Amino acid sequence: MKTSTALLTVGLTLVAFAVILGVIWIMQSQLQVPDKSGPNITDDREELRTCEDLGCGSDAVYVGSVNSDKYYVCSCHYADRILPENVMCFVSDSEAVEAGYEFVEC
Repeated sequence: MKTSTALLTVGLTLVAFAVILGVIWIMQSQLQVPDKSGPNITDDREELRTCEDLGCGSDAVYVGSVNSDKYYVCSCHYADRILPENVMCFVSDSEAVEAGYEFVEC
């Protein structure tokens, strides 16, 4: 009787272990790891954006948004988030500061 109870306990333990491994396997197969080689990854840009790319003149050095009080260098990833209709272009730090903007480093 003790042998059959021990075998039953071992069998149930192995079944439980198999179920746990199956759940782990299913969970891992459902994880989606981002592909860093894709074209939508902004950290891997081949070239930096210029102020002209953002709609500013060639003399602009910084950009900000009409909806914010921050300004950035044009190659900053924050600058990419500014909608074209909201871009403010600045040719110097002093111009941006006089307009009430605060510089943010990227």
